[in-house]
This record gives sequence, structure tokens and C-alpha cells, in this order.
Amino acid sequence: MNHFGLKVTGIWLLAVQLSGIMMFFDIGITNSLVRLLAMRKSQEDSTYAHSIFTTTFYILLLIGVLIIFSSLWLSSVYVDLFDIPQELLKESKDVILLAIISVGIILPMRTGYGMLASKHLFDKIQHIDTVGNACKLILILVLFGYGTPSLLSLGYVVFGTSVAISVTLFLIAIQYSNSGRQILYWKNVSRSVLLLLLSMSFAALLVTFSALLLHQGTSSIVGFLIDLQSVSLLAVPLMIFMSITPFFQTFATITSPIAAGVSTDSERDKLFNNYIQTTRYLVCISYLAVISFFYIGELIFGLWLLGPKTTLEDIRVINTIVTLLFAGYTLGLSSSIGRSILASVGRHWSSSVAELWTTFVGVLVGILLVYLTDLKVIGMALGIVLAMSAKGLYVYPRLLSNYFACSAYYIIFKTTVVPSLVCLPYIIMGLVIQTFFIPIDTFPTSTAELLLIWLASVWLCVISIWLSIMPTEHRNKVVNVISKYVHKHY
Repeated sequence: MNHFGLKVTGIWLLAVQLSGIMMFFDIGITNSLVRLLAMRKSQEDSTYAHSIFTTTFYILLLIGVLIIFSSLWLSSVYVDLFDIPQELLKESKDVILLAIISVGIILPMRTGYGMLASKHLFDKIQHIDTVGNACKLILILVLFGYGTPSLLSLGYVVFGTSVAISVTLFLIAIQYSNSGRQILYWKNVSRSVLLLLLSMSFAALLVTFSALLLHQGTSSIVGFLIDLQSVSLLAVPLMIFMSITPFFQTFATITSPIAAGVSTDSERDKLFNNYIQTTRYLVCISYLAVISFFYIGELIFGLWLLGPKTTLEDIRVINTIVTLLFAGYTLGLSSSIGRSILASVGRHWSSSVAELWTTFVGVLVGILLVYLTDLKVIGMALGIVLAMSAKGLYVYPRLLSNYFACSAYYIIFKTTVVPSLVCLPYIIMGLVIQTFFIPIDTFPTSTAELLLIWLASVWLCVISIWLSIMPTEHRNKVVNVISKYVHKHY
């Protein structure tokens, strides 16, 4: 941001957002692939499993080829939607063209992730993803430290490594299949599997579209309604948010194939207890993130982003939006795992429709706040927060209560209200301290005070979580693990 400035950064973020939006052409098939391969029929019948994988691959290959052939037209149409300066027009088209082509290559490769996830090989996925992203980071640092960075060179690094990660996962998945490359033979394609995939995928498509509209499309909407600078002010917080939340989504990813194998009441009860406890832990961890951004986010982003082309007011807006996003995510976390459970047990349409209407309502509220108030980009952020909160506090508790045969209020109380009662007081405590005891102006002159309040709040919150949220058996397990580690290394 400091190198390119907010306007050029806005163009880069438009390209990144477009690549994310175009993953919508996956039409939810990858998620359906994971669930179908994890079902018992697929586990017991290798021919059926091969048919599912091959059919999915060729559907996505066809979509990818169509995207690549139409990439020149798509890039021109997309660029024309925005008021891009003439001197930046050619480079903007080139980097957006690169983003579109990368999506066309990645789409069929996503079947590799689906196969590995269905076999619970999340360690392999995480290893490849971590190594690939580390290489991406190193190349970006080298580019900006020793090279002459441009939008196009940055595009080659970012989109190129994304393609490399996807291809690597695909090749590893082929190695883990029982038939090797024979799994890609055309004879494995099945019409009945195609119809089943399309039925499940259209429901997943609504979920994918909702997520893309909420997390990727809103920045483009803001750019269209306001200006390119506003794209950066919303897209940067969303990118920070999306780079941290995959940790939370890991639990939803693991739950999906587990839920797909549930066949008895006792297994369902066990799944419910795991869902409640896991969600409570995730809500508590997310509250720690909210507390951290609330107190020292401005300090962190100031050290990172503040420069000649980024003002203190820009930093404040970015931190405010990041804090709001995590607050909304915290209140809506019960939907994260709940979505995977409902999709895996055949209740995908109800959750998909709910995802769609809550997203539309949130985006509509955001647009109205942009138009009718002085909040501007923060108004759109509030619309996103409304959508996330509604899913966790209303939509998914109702849907899950029907499946688990319990009260929706019980789910809300256990997963959200209890952690909130434990964690929220430490935000209120900090506000009281700032208001009456330690006056804080801005982060450049109040670093010590901010760090002191943050450390005190986080430690007290962790202690409260330990005593109030964690069951005794879990505390004992943590103590045993720490004791073994200390004895082994000291």
C-alpha cells in the first residue's frame, strides 16, 4: 500500500477480488465431491468413488477451458466498470487477465483437494499450502526489496504460486488414489453421478455465491459506489480477516466428512456435544482476537501500513473495520461448523437458502448505510457484520435445532451467550480504564498504555476461559501435555 498508494492498490485488490469471485464458477462441486467421497458407499465401492472424482474433474475442466477462452473479453468488461486512469489502464487489464486465467487453471485442480480432504489427509493439504504460501511471501519480499515491483510482476508471483499449490495438491491426490492416473480415464464418467453432483452442487453454489458476495464482492460494490481508495479501505481489512479465519474453518472442514458418516442416534449425540464444545472454544479464541484488535490494532496497522501514502485516518478506518468484522464473526461462529454439518447430512438446501437471504439483507443494509449516512465504507462493513451475526444468532440455531432435536435457544446460549459473558467484561474494563484512569490520545504517543491494557485484558480473559469454559477433563489434558513437554525439554 505504501509503495503503490491507495489508488493503485485498489486496482490490485480489484484483481484479487475478481479471482475470488470467479471461483464461484466452481458451482459448489468441490464441496459436494468431499461429502460424496466421504460417504460409506464411496468408501466401500472404489468404482463408484472413481466415477465421482472423474466426473467432477471433467466438469471443472470444461468450465476452466471456457473461462480461459473468454478471459480477454471478461478482463475488458471488468476494467470498464471502474474509473481507472488512462495511464494505468493497460497494466490493469493485464493483471486482471492473469487473475482470470489462473482461475481457469485452478478450477479442475481443486478436485485434488477434494480427494485429500475426503481421506482426512488435512496434514498433507496444510503442508503444501504452508510451503506454497511461504514461497509466495519470500518472492514478494524479494520483489519489493530488490526488484522493480509492478502490478503485473506482483500478479505473476501471487497468482502463479496459487496455481502451483493447486497443481501440487492435484498430483499428490492422484498418487493417493488406488488407480493412479487411470482415475482420469473418460470411461469413469457417469451420467447418474453427474445428476447427483449437480443436485448437491447447486445448493453449495448458493453458499459459495453468498460467501463471495459478502467477502469479495462488497469491496467491488464500494469501489463502484464511492471510489478506488474505498476499495482498499474495505478490501485490506477483509483480506486480513480472511487470512486469519481459515484457522477456524479447519474445524468445519474436518467436521464435514465426519458428519457424512453419522448413521445412529448415539453418533449424532456425540456430534452435537463436539459441536457445542468446539464452537465455544472457537468463540472464546475469536473474542481474544477482538480484544487484541480493539486495543492494539491501530498500533499494529500503524507500524505496518502508515507511510507517506497512507494517513492516520486511513489506519483508524482499517482497524475499525477489522475489529467490527471479527466481532460479527464471533457472534456468528455457530454457523461455521453448523453449515458443514447440515450440508453433510443432506440438509443442504435449507442452509443454502438461509445463507443467500441473510447475505442479500446484509449487503442491502450496507449499501443503504453508504448512501444515507456519512459512514461510507464503514457502513458496508456494518452490513457484513449484520449478515454474519444473523447467521449465528438466528438462522443456524433454528436449522440445527431441527436436526439435533433440541432448542435453538439452548444452542445460542451454550455456543455464544456463555462465552460472551466470560469475555465481554474485559473489553468493557478496558474502556473504563481508558475513560477514567489512563487517557489515550493516539497510538504513536500511547504505546505503553495500550500494550499494558491489552496484556492485562488478554491474560484475565484467558484465565476466565480456563476456569469457566474448559471442562476439568480438558484442563487436565492440557496440564499433562505441558508437563510432558517441560520434562522432555528441561
